[in-house]
Amino acid sequence: MPQRARAVRRTAAVVVGVVVLAVATVAYLVRDPSPVGYWRSTEGRQAFDRAYDAALATMPAPTRVLDLPTTFGTVHVLEFAGQARDPGAVPALLVPGRASAGPMWSQNLPALAAERPVYVVDPIGDAGLSVQTRELTGAADQAQWLDETLVGLRVPTVHLVGHSFGGWAAANYAIRRPDRVATLALLEPVRTVAGLRLGFVLSTVPSALGLGGLAAAEDAAPGDPVAAMIAAGARHHAAKLPLPEQPSADDLARLTMPVFVGLAGRSEVHDGGAAAAAAERDLPAATVRLWPDATHSLPMEEADEVDAALIALMR
Repeated sequence: MPQRARAVRRTAAVVVGVVVLAVATVAYLVRDPSPVGYWRSTEGRQAFDRAYDAALATMPAPTRVLDLPTTFGTVHVLEFAGQARDPGAVPALLVPGRASAGPMWSQNLPALAAERPVYVVDPIGDAGLSVQTRELTGAADQAQWLDETLVGLRVPTVHLVGHSFGGWAAANYAIRRPDRVATLALLEPVRTVAGLRLGFVLSTVPSALGLGGLAAAEDAAPGDPVAAMIAAGARHHAAKLPLPEQPSADDLARLTMPVFVGLAGRSEVHDGGAAAAAAERDLPAATVRLWPDATHSLPMEEADEVDAALIALMR
């Protein structure tokens, strides 16, 4: 399928090339004392803004654009509510992966927004239009800004969906505030049901130290606005995010809401098969699906099937 082929071109080298986790995060924090994320130059910020606008243009027009105050800064939120079959349904809230920002979900948004209202956030501390003003010191802070965002949206519960680092953030929030999460979807979540591949951790160190390695991401999908946005964010924004704390079995046992875990057999960040087995063990009530030929860019590569799974979960 042509659309599928376009999605595949923005695969692992794009998303994985900009995920800075584990040892890379620690190394960067040692090198750079700034407590909050920042743009490395005015020109870099302007380049990202242009790329963001181009990626946003591939999505339906948002019904509202919000900038909500939280303890840790202002969270940029896109609301898509105009096309929903049921405008009063519990909304979905989508959390993107590292350096991806909200337009990462351009492939998935049309199908999801046709069913119910959808909110898309730019995470605090990462590339995007959110503005961090206070240091995030750990998992509790990561959950707090997301909770305050829901308060600002005035929605008591959401269907929470996260990819990659956003998958960890979604699980981290649901563990702490299960009362606010109607369903939970984790798409290739990092350090949530499985640890990272050593090779992946080592490969992120040069980028984390500012030694290059991100240019290849921009070349991975020439002409793709979302890929260009991700590459611009990774290159020009110095993110300040705490090391993801892998949940314990007891933590995961608190996820009693309906849960979907989508994993990739060719994931670059972890062993997809082992992660699926761990998810089935630690989340026995969850629906776990492994796409054997997919990479870490699962929601982009398998958009139609992922969308169908998410819609079924939310009903």
